[in-house]
This record gives sequence, structure tokens and C-alpha cells, in this order.
Amino acid sequence: MIYNYYSNYLFNIILTLTMKFLVRVLFPTSQGPDMVNDSIFLQKDGRIRIQYKGRIAYFTLREKELPCL
Repeated sequence: MIYNYYSNYLFNIILTLTMKFLVRVLFPTSQGPDMVNDSIFLQKDGRIRIQYKGRIAYFTLREKELPCL
């Protein structure tokens, strides 16, 4: 149980860092992100929703890449 908790925690950290990198690559800008309007969500259906500067992108993870939630 403890291993499962830490593996989910580590997965979330890696996912967050990966998504921040993808946001910088997909939506390059000279200014930093607007923290009020920008967001990264992992939805219940496994899709990742990124909203950045008014633009929205969706990513889908394969089922085997998702941890046991």
C-alpha cells in the first residue's frame, strides 16, 4: 500500500514536469504563464487537459501508463 502511494506520487511529479515542458514547447511565449487562467488537469477518463493563454490541448495516455488510482 505504501509502495502504491509513493509510485502514484512519483508518477504525478513526473507527469507534472512533463506537461510543463510540453506546454513550453507547444505554446512558446516571451512571457511567463498566467497562473490565474492557465491549468493542467488529469481528467477521470485519462485525458490530460492543458489550458494555456486561452488555448486548450488534450493528450491521452495509454491505459498501461496510468497508475492504479
